[in-house]
Amino acid sequence: MKNKLFLISALLLCYSLSGCRNPWMEKIVGNLIKDDAFYVPREWSWDGAIAEINNLAMEAGVNNFRIILTNAIYVNGSGLGDSTFSNDAYDISVTISGNRTINLNGSGSLLNITGNQTITIKDVHLRGRGNNAADIDNNSPLVFVNGANAKFIMQGNASVSGNKNNNGDGGGVAVYGGNFTMTGGTISHNIASNNGGGVYLDAGASLTISNAEISGNGAHRGGGLYVAGGSSASLGVGGRISGHNTFDGGSVLEGGGVYLTGTGSSFIQTGGYI
Repeated sequence: MKNKLFLISALLLCYSLSGCRNPWMEKIVGNLIKDDAFYVPREWSWDGAIAEINNLAMEAGVNNFRIILTNAIYVNGSGLGDSTFSNDAYDISVTISGNRTINLNGSGSLLNITGNQTITIKDVHLRGRGNNAADIDNNSPLVFVNGANAKFIMQGNASVSGNKNNNGDGGGVAVYGGNFTMTGGTISHNIASNNGGGVYLDAGASLTISNAEISGNGAHRGGGLYVAGGSSASLGVGGRISGHNTFDGGSVLEGGGVYLTGTGSSFIQTGGYI
C-alpha cells in the first residue's frame, strides 16, 4: 500500500432491519475510514490506534465491531492495558482477526479486558517476549480478564504464547471473576512464577475448552491450569491439556496439568484428554 500504512479493516454491524450502511461509516468516510477500512499511519502506536478506534466507536454509539489485522503489530510499553475497549454506558464486543501476530516488546498485558467487555481473537497470535521457554521476564499475564461481565474468547488458530509472568499468577491468561471460552487455538510456552502457567482462574471465574489446547506451560502449581476461589473449568470434545511442568528451584511441586483448590472450585471433563 502507498505511504506504508498499517491497514486495520473494521467491518461494523448495522442494526437497521433494512440492512443500511452503518451510520458511523457514513459519518467518517474520507477521514479515518475509507472503503470499510481503518488506515493507521506507521508512525502511530498500536495503543494509539486502539484508543482512536475506541473513541470513534463510543462517539458513534457502535458497540459491536471487528478489526482485521493485515500486518504484524509490535506493542511497546504496557501493551493494550492503557487503551482498553470500554464504555460504561453499554456492553461492547470486539473481534480481532486476520492471521497476524501482536508482539509484546515492552512489559504488561497485551489485552486487559474489564467491565462489560467481550474480546474475541480469531486466528490472531498474541506473543510475549520469549520463544520456546518464555525466557524474558514480564510482570503480567499476556491476557488479563477482570470482572464478572468480562469475557475473553479464542477461536480458530488463535494462540497465546511465549510469556513469562515473573510477578505472580497466570503466564498466558489470568481470569478473575470473568469468563474465558476456547473453541479453538492454543496456549503454550508460558511460565508463571507462582501458579497457572497456561491459565489461572480465581474469584469465581469460568473456563470452557473444546477443540483447543493448553500445552507446554510451566508454574509452581498448575503448569497448565490452576483453578481457585470457587472458579470452574470444563474440558470437552477435542480439548487437550498436556506437556506441562511444575517447578520450584528445579523440583516438581503439584499439578502438572491441572491444580484444583478452594471451596466451590470445580473441574469437569466430558471429553478430550489430559
